[in-house]
Amino acid sequence: MSTELEFYTDDEGAAVELVLPAFGSKPIHCINLEAYSADDKMRTDIQFLMEKQNDFLQKIAAETEAYCKRLYGAEATDLVLVKIYLSPDEKDKFGFMFATDLDSEHAIGLKFVGLELKKVGSSETAFL
Repeated sequence: MSTELEFYTDDEGAAVELVLPAFGSKPIHCINLEAYSADDKMRTDIQFLMEKQNDFLQKIAAETEAYCKRLYGAEATDLVLVKIYLSPDEKDKFGFMFATDLDSEHAIGLKFVGLELKKVGSSETAFL
């Protein structure tokens, strides 16, 4: 990784703040669930995220548009990426959690394995 990341532990696991320009300029909370420290797998997953962020963004934009129209009958024009979850055991397994005014209580979650979208739903989809 070109930038030195500062890892820490929070109540969900090992964490780091990432800036993924495809998703904006604000840092995104990235969590390796139930891990107590950053390991090589976490660093590899983060590198993959950084390299493929534009690919993720394209897939997420298309799927969240369809999901919001289907569920809420409206477009989500205000999606904000809040957290990215990593699996401590499975390589390239990612969960993305987005806030939206369309459903401020449940938000939107997406689960990926590599670049393949596996599920979209409410926020818990991102970490289950």
